[in-house]
Amino acid sequence: MSRTPTLDVAANKLIELLVLEKSRLLSGAYDQFSEITDQKQYYMSALTESIQNGNATNLKSYRAVIEQIKTLAAENESLLKAAKSGVNAAQRRIKNIITQESFVGAYTENGQKLRTHDCGVTRCKTA
Repeated sequence: MSRTPTLDVAANKLIELLVLEKSRLLSGAYDQFSEITDQKQYYMSALTESIQNGNATNLKSYRAVIEQIKTLAAENESLLKAAKSGVNAAQRRIKNIITQESFVGAYTENGQKLRTHDCGVTRCKTA
């Protein structure tokens, strides 16, 4: 990645990376994001540089490609937020399980949950 890619190459590579990122988000392969992120940043910079330097002869023809990139990026952002929310919920649940006493599920003979005041229910055999 030493030479700055053309606008076409940068745009197409960015679309490929966004599609790959989406598939990794959906499959839960979060460990491979740093490599995708670095490449996305590189191609996004190249795309921006090409547009700012006027290297695009007919910028209007790239409008659809740019909209596609924006749409893919927005979809991935939503998926990433959902994944983060799911991870946070799982962490909270694990923390609750670890820090709170687990109610085993003791029931009375009528099927009501057995509740005790400030103590846990242990197994005992009654005759």
